[in-house]
Amino acid sequence: MSLTCIKIGGNALKTEDHLHRFLDDWQSVFDREQQWVLIHGGGPAIAGILDRYGIAHEFIGGHRKTSSEAIRLVEMALKGDVNGRLVRQLLQRGIKALGLSGMDAGMARSQKRRYGNEDLGQVGDISAVDAGLLRQLLSGGYVPVLAPLALAEDFSAHNVNADMFAAHVAASLKADRFLLMTDVEGFFWDRDDPATLARHIRLNRDGERLARTVTGGMLPKMEAASIAVEQGVGEVFILNGARAGVLPELFAGKAAGTKITGV
Repeated sequence: MSLTCIKIGGNALKTEDHLHRFLDDWQSVFDREQQWVLIHGGGPAIAGILDRYGIAHEFIGGHRKTSSEAIRLVEMALKGDVNGRLVRQLLQRGIKALGLSGMDAGMARSQKRRYGNEDLGQVGDISAVDAGLLRQLLSGGYVPVLAPLALAEDFSAHNVNADMFAAHVAASLKADRFLLMTDVEGFFWDRDDPATLARHIRLNRDGERLARTVTGGMLPKMEAASIAVEQGVGEVFILNGARAGVLPELFAGKAAGTKITGV
């Protein structure tokens, strides 16, 4: 039985229209003979609740600095808002979804992340994933829906970059496919030139070129793809989750987004 891990970014879930478009796409290819795990981000929801409570926030090195005061609101946004919304929508579509975060059952453990001399607060890097609970749920026909939170060494909560969190989950399950759904068509060798969309990146061949080219929001996605592939995931795709029809294209064997493999 094949296993697909999907990571959907917070920007692709900004509006109800975006959410329904993605879920309709997924439902059209959903096969109960396959196993599925959904991991989500939640940047806009986090920014919204922090702004509402008047808590300053900033990005440093691609990660949201998260104070001990802010982490409680981050949990509310990810688990209470985004995760709950996704689970309800999937249940409405007849999919046996079950909402969790990486903290549940001690599934995801993390260590504090630093960026140079900057203290990012309650931000973590995944140090270990215990996939036992996920495997039990998958064998029971459930679709785990995961929020990117992990347990720190002192059992406090860590906010984890959702791309990196998803990569470690996919790797722990040795997923056949790992889909990174974002709001662009894939990876472009020149982000200002649509003609440079990379259809297939082979890490053993294109690694040096990637190191010279990848910038901005693609940095964590490429790092996540590399982690997943190097740890046994069959193939990774970067896809535009905001565009209707992208998942049917992929599962029909058509060229979609950017495919990333080891060789």
